[in-house]
Amino acid sequence: ALSGAPTMGPLPIAEAATVSAFAANADWIFVDHYGADEAYLAALRTDSAARVMVFDDHQVRHGADLRLAPTQAEGPKTLAGPAYQPIRPCFTRTPHAAQRSGWLLALGGADPQNDTVACVSELQGGTPLLVLASDAIAERQDLDASLSTTSQRVAWMTPADLAQALSSSAAALVSSSTLSWEALAMGAPIVALQTADNQVGVVTTLREAGVPVFTDATAAAAALRDGLARRADPAAKLDGLGAWRVAHAMGAQVDLENE
Repeated sequence: ALSGAPTMGPLPIAEAATVSAFAANADWIFVDHYGADEAYLAALRTDSAARVMVFDDHQVRHGADLRLAPTQAEGPKTLAGPAYQPIRPCFTRTPHAAQRSGWLLALGGADPQNDTVACVSELQGGTPLLVLASDAIAERQDLDASLSTTSQRVAWMTPADLAQALSSSAAALVSSSTLSWEALAMGAPIVALQTADNQVGVVTTLREAGVPVFTDATAAAAALRDGLARRADPAAKLDGLGAWRVAHAMGAQVDLENE
């Protein structure tokens, strides 16, 4: 336990010393905070011989033994590229359905642009549509009134239930976030919609992997309706094995083909 109020700003060096003493016998220290600068990372070695891995999200920081940065460019001591993207375990362990049917719409977040209702309006028809949207989003967008008899909305799904839904969907329209990695790991052909500026790294990766990505909700929904959803090129390794590859890079003896 660390004293002081939580902060998004620079982390104090004194705190790094506390962590270092606590981790004196550790093999690795994992740092997931924007405020951990080079001086902080250096201070983590005061009392500990542990190696330091830093999780970089749209940043480049020096001083770590290893950087996990799946959406960044290649760099020294950096695990870059989508092959290293960790995802929640259920999205690698849930069996894929033998037969797939229906569409899934899941844009996540608060949906400030009201993209969900725009997509629903475009996707109404004979194909069953499962919409994942909170009650707050549905109320603001009058979403339930827009659903046809072949559509269903759920306000929330456990990760395991979402994995199951993706495993059995013929195609999905998802935000260009970690949700897209999860859908592809479940073998679902997808169309992705960029819903935030900080998704640009994911967008680039998806497009390079052959997945259609849009910035307009109506266009994205039309692409799904017209059968343009795609799985990622296998060479992109958007397969859910990111955590295993990270462990392998850290020195664990992991058989990526059999685990």
